[in-house]
Amino acid sequence: MKLAALLILSCLTCDAADRASWYGEKHRDLPMANGQRFNPDRLTAASWFFPLGTKVVVTHGRRSVVVEITDRGPAKRLLKERRKIDLSRAAFARLADPDLGLIPVTIKKQAYAPSLGRAAQTRRSEANRLPPGTIRQPSKHRILPGLPTAARG
Repeated sequence: MKLAALLILSCLTCDAADRASWYGEKHRDLPMANGQRFNPDRLTAASWFFPLGTKVVVTHGRRSVVVEITDRGPAKRLLKERRKIDLSRAAFARLADPDLGLIPVTIKKQAYAPSLGRAAQTRRSEANRLPPGTIRQPSKHRILPGLPTAARG
C-alpha cells in the first residue's frame, strides 16, 4: 500500500518515458476499479501511477491520445519492465498497430478541465438562444439572484 502511494505521488508531477500495452476483448464487461464495466472500444486506461478519473495524454512518436484512468494495472510484476499503463484496445490503436503489443510512450497528466456534459451544454445553449431578428439590449439594472421579481424593478 505504501509503495502504491509513493508511486502515485512520484508520477503526478513528472513526465515518464515508459512502455504501454493494451487489453481488450478478454476483459470486456468485467468490473473495473472505478465500478464501471470495461469496454475496449472506449478511450480508457489502467495505471497504478495516477488517481482514478485522471485524464492523461499518452504519446507515441508523433501520435497522442487522451485517456481516462478507470482501472488499476498493469500487473505489479510487470512494473519492473517499466510498464506504467495498460491502454484499452481503441486507445492503443490510435497510437500504433495493436499487433505490436508493447510500445514506448510518454505519459503526461492533463490539466483538470471539468466538463458540463451534453445535457448541461444543451440547456445552456437553449437558454441563450433568441428568436430570429431579436436584438439583445444591455441591461440597465443589475439583477440579483434570489430576489423576488417585484424587487428587481
